[in-house]
Parts: sequence; structure tokens; C-alpha cells
Amino acid sequence: MDTLQRLEFYPVRATEITPTDLLTLADAKAHLRVDHDTEDDLITALIGSAISTAEKFTGRLFGSTAATLYADAWASQAFTFGPVTAISAVKYYDQANTLQTLSGSQYWTDLKSDPQRITFNAPPAIYSDRHQGVEITATVGHATLPAPVKSAALLLVAHYYENRQAVVQDRKPEGLPLGVEFLLNPYRLWP
Repeated sequence: MDTLQRLEFYPVRATEITPTDLLTLADAKAHLRVDHDTEDDLITALIGSAISTAEKFTGRLFGSTAATLYADAWASQAFTFGPVTAISAVKYYDQANTLQTLSGSQYWTDLKSDPQRITFNAPPAIYSDRHQGVEITATVGHATLPAPVKSAALLLVAHYYENRQAVVQDRKPEGLPLGVEFLLNPYRLWP
């Protein structure tokens, strides 16, 4: 059996999640104490940026969706993002470069561990002159924002709203706002 690896591959979502499904415009406006509608488009864009920042920082996806995961080779893998909540199919390109479906008896999953993982049992040879020879169809992402992640996203929205320029004058530019890393660290997938 292969040793467990953390391969760098990422999902391609079948449908994009609308960030305001996870963090509503009303919640963001209440946090910002904004009571007018003139900046709704801006605040909506900032919500998207905040969710994206939280995803990149933690290695987790927010908003459950179908996705295709790509790998170049067979290997027992710990996913480098999460959570993976279901795997519906594993496909591969055989030596004739034809897409085939791998039998469910040739792999097993551990979706309870963190990170989740998949292990292959004597998989067939794949086409050698191809990138992304393995495709895994899965359901990925947290269905809702955990409360600390929502709080971090609101802090980020407020930070982006108040700091709209690339250069901050009369003070030193800062990284993430105070508390964001503290709120997101428990959700971070560490290598």
C-alpha cells in the first residue's frame, strides 16, 4: 500500500457558491452600521473577498457544492482542502487515454478524519503522458459558516470597507485585522 501523501491538488467547483448565501448583506451592513443602500454592490463584493480570504487562509471551502478533484497519479491522499463530505465517483484515463470509472472496491475513503483521505487498492495503470489522469467527483465544503469563521469574515469586510486604498498613510500597513487569525486558526488545515 502507498504511504499517505498530501498532494497539492484542488477542486474545481461544479457551481460557484454565492458568498451572500453564507454571509448575508444584511448581516454585513448591520456589522458595518450601514443603513443605506448606495454601497450594497461594494459590500457584496467585500463579502466575496472576505470569504475567499478565509478559504485561502484555512484551506477549507465554505458552501457545500459538487466538485471535481484532479490528481496526476494514483496515491493514497490526504486532501489539502476540506471538508470532503462524499465521494461519488473516481475516474481515470486508461493506457489508451480513455476515461474509465474505477470500481468502488478498489478504493476506500476516510471522511471522518481531518483532513479527509482516500486510499487506492491496486489501481490500474493510467495513461502516462497526461496531467490530471485521475478525476474524483465529490461533495466538498462546509454547508454553513461556522460562527468563528463568520465573525472573522465580518471583521475582514469591515477592514476592507474602511481601508479602500492600497497605501495607508501616516501609519504602518498591517496584515490581517486583529482577531482574524485567532478566529480562523482552529479551522486551518496544516501541512
